[in-house]
Amino acid sequence: MAGQHSVLCIQDFSCVGRSSLAVVLPTLAAAGAAPCALPTALLSTHFGGLGTPACSDESAFALAALGHYERLGLSFDCVYSGYLSGPEQAALVERAYAQSPAALRVADPAMADHGRLYSAVTPEVCAAQARLCAAADVIVPNTTEAALLVQEDGAAGASGLRAVRHAALLLQRFARLRCAVVTGAAQGTGQRGNVCAVRGQQPVFLPYEAAPQAYPGTGDLFAAAFTGALLAGRSEQSAASLAARFVSLAAHRTLRAGADPRFGVQFEPLLGALAEWVQRPLQY
Repeated sequence: MAGQHSVLCIQDFSCVGRSSLAVVLPTLAAAGAAPCALPTALLSTHFGGLGTPACSDESAFALAALGHYERLGLSFDCVYSGYLSGPEQAALVERAYAQSPAALRVADPAMADHGRLYSAVTPEVCAAQARLCAAADVIVPNTTEAALLVQEDGAAGASGLRAVRHAALLLQRFARLRCAVVTGAAQGTGQRGNVCAVRGQQPVFLPYEAAPQAYPGTGDLFAAAFTGALLAGRSEQSAASLAARFVSLAAHRTLRAGADPRFGVQFEPLLGALAEWVQRPLQY
């Protein structure tokens, strides 16, 4: 991993459907990082329209792996957490923080979307994700998750103005945060964007070209590209714009191909482009 930023990725692995570690690992690698997987659970599929998946909780393995890394004296440049299969798994992330005290802490509080909690997420998991957000440097909630984190109704809509307010409130609630990116906000008819709030600056709405079809796993794809760009030295706003462009192109490519949306976006052919974008300024 010499010369690369190592990233410990703590979240589930879905064997079918492009989401979680299946998209995070190649995306981070394309962005120039060295991703290391620590699965919290193994799922036969993701939860987005493919029925009820077979699921194996991997808490015991993850704890043993962290113990092994500690004995090796192994630390990471970034600890990036996502979906938790239970509230007790927040302790795995917190242990990783303790073992890599200088690491950038990125938390994707994957627990809800489209105004409702994911089917397997409990209030206790929501509280655990909020605890990790309080300990993080950077968080990337979608509009539903941002509303829940500031203790408002997650089903009340995803307007750009509301997302801007929530991004500012997230920085107020979680004093450690340096940046909160709220994804999937709507501003005007057909206009989508992400809100990037950096401590000490006004939140900024960053538009992107949305596809007219929702796909599972795009939040994971965005978070991974964003994290990789940050580690490569991009500013928060630049990293958010780059990640949104990558996800948008992948979604439109998948739409043109007429692929079944349940299996996520066809991002793999665009990984070479991502690698180039991370290393040079983008022109908009």
